[in-house]
Amino acid sequence: MVSVVGPAQGALACEDAFAASAGLFAAVCAELAVPEAAVMTHAQLEDLLGLRMREVTRQLFQGAVDELVG
Repeated sequence: MVSVVGPAQGALACEDAFAASAGLFAAVCAELAVPEAAVMTHAQLEDLLGLRMREVTRQLFQGAVDELVG
């Protein structure tokens, strides 16, 4: 079942359901902005992003599941 809500309502619901994943994504961005990241090799950055983005993806999935059952 798909519910139809106005843009403002949908945006607020999305913000609530995915706030944790947005926070994790912001943390990844901040981690990449530090001077230590500038000296990492391509392989090190790829490993770091792979790990961090898996966590973001897991949290997005959890937010979607919570939104469906909530």
